[in-house]
Amino acid sequence: MVSYAGILVPLTESSASDRAVVTAALLASERKADVTLLAVIEVSRDLPLEALFPEEERDGRELLRRATAILDQYGVDSHPRLARSSSAAAAILAAAEETCPEIIVMGAERRLRGQARIFGDNVQAVLKAAPCRVMLVSPSPAAEAVAARPLAVASASAA
Repeated sequence: MVSYAGILVPLTESSASDRAVVTAALLASERKADVTLLAVIEVSRDLPLEALFPEEERDGRELLRRATAILDQYGVDSHPRLARSSSAAAAILAAAEETCPEIIVMGAERRLRGQARIFGDNVQAVLKAAPCRVMLVSPSPAAEAVAARPLAVASASAA
């Protein structure tokens, strides 16, 4: 059995992200791990990172509140963070460097057939540069009976 001392979960407003939180809760509750929750406010490169985005901040705090409530139901300790960055991937990677998780659990929606890549830019960037394993969780309704279904687990050493 793989043991995870720390788990990082980047949050978005998506069913895949919701399933990633449940997956992290299951992993953490079984292994007594802490979970760092990360909501990112993406700020245009043309603006200072401190620019005011009250609606986005409110939305980010709400994502963190909902995810924390899910983890509380599983008896898992959480550490919510709201970050600002010009890139969600950069914020995720910075949080991973800072918190040293053993795994990043993130929701990922597959792209449609015919597109060059299976996942979006942020997921691709995290998979390439993460200092730890990354688990991608699907929003698939077919897996609704199960709490969450991993699409892939990539090891940092496999990169």
